[in-house]
Amino acid sequence: MNWLFVTTTFPWPLAHGTHLRIYHLARALRARGDNVALLAGGDPNAPLREEGWRVYTSAGVALPDVGQCAAVNMPGNPYLHDPALAAAVAVHAPAADATVLFRPAAMQYAAAVGRGRACVADFVDDPLVEEWRMLGQSRQPLNLARGLLRLGRHWAFERRHLRNIQMVTFVSPHDASAFRRRHPRTRVRVVTNGVDVEHFAPPPERGCSPDGRPEAMFLGHLSHPPNADAAWYLLNQVAPRMREIGCAARCVIVGASPPPDMLARRGPDVEITGWVDDVRPYLWRSAVVLLPMRVGTGIKNKLLEAWAAGCAVVATSRACQGIPARHGENLLQVDSPAELAAAVQRLLRDFALRRRLGEAGRRTVLTHFTWPAAAETLRAAFTA
Repeated sequence: MNWLFVTTTFPWPLAHGTHLRIYHLARALRARGDNVALLAGGDPNAPLREEGWRVYTSAGVALPDVGQCAAVNMPGNPYLHDPALAAAVAVHAPAADATVLFRPAAMQYAAAVGRGRACVADFVDDPLVEEWRMLGQSRQPLNLARGLLRLGRHWAFERRHLRNIQMVTFVSPHDASAFRRRHPRTRVRVVTNGVDVEHFAPPPERGCSPDGRPEAMFLGHLSHPPNADAAWYLLNQVAPRMREIGCAARCVIVGASPPPDMLARRGPDVEITGWVDDVRPYLWRSAVVLLPMRVGTGIKNKLLEAWAAGCAVVATSRACQGIPARHGENLLQVDSPAELAAAVQRLLRDFALRRRLGEAGRRTVLTHFTWPAAAETLRAAFTA
């Protein structure tokens, strides 16, 4: 089967959930014998070409009577429109059996795929779920009015482009259900995320921090608002309660783009790494992975990676949505700052429980969240 994956930006480096999804779905499909071509806006990325990817780009595409053309605002369009990318889709889609448009911003290029050709919009997450949730908490009439305007604009954008799309996919049943309620006649499927279980497999000896102090680790790209919110929640609400109860763990925040005011919080009890080339050593040496998410939607790759690394996890209910998380079986699920601090302390004192939760978490991803299984689900949706 021949696939064309279309994304508005190159999926590299692999520091973003969507980049991981594109990369690993393509890799799994290629491993089973399918051909996958990547078409992305912007400049090509050498590492993907070096791995043998067939990569197309809209960079430098000249349009008839227009010449070189940058992305533009269009009336009623909540995303920038790239005419060169649309032209490139029209050129390359006829050679594909199926075209996958990643994230809502790419949905606008469905018309360029051409009528009668298989086309799926992989939204990953539903962009309106969190917007609705935030509006429900708003007490400011002006903010409420602006939010409703954004929601209406995006709903109209979806409706306009769904006529050229055969299916919309999401990583979690919650997001899929929300979208299905808006567009009940649209074919909607869940193609869950996965994790590279071999890449994250823990070594025989997990190791420890350089000074031997136990660590409670949070993982996430800090330019993403839900991750930044969780990191600040950890620093301002959870960490003080850990100190109050005498918890010995150092809080370690691992992720790119920490803001300067967050970096200023570094000290004996707080480590903030910024970008790291490989997160696995931090996972393998952590006593606990702490995921205090309060906002956001979709499946959290950070939880899948922690489980794949055999880590004991303490997480809020928001971090566990769309995932078969069972309190006391494969993680500890609590929500208040005091409960999160107490759960970390409990795991520091109970090595057997830490080991049992880590082993159960790894079994969970091996059963439910491998990339070959996710790729097969996507493939079956076209061939059924």
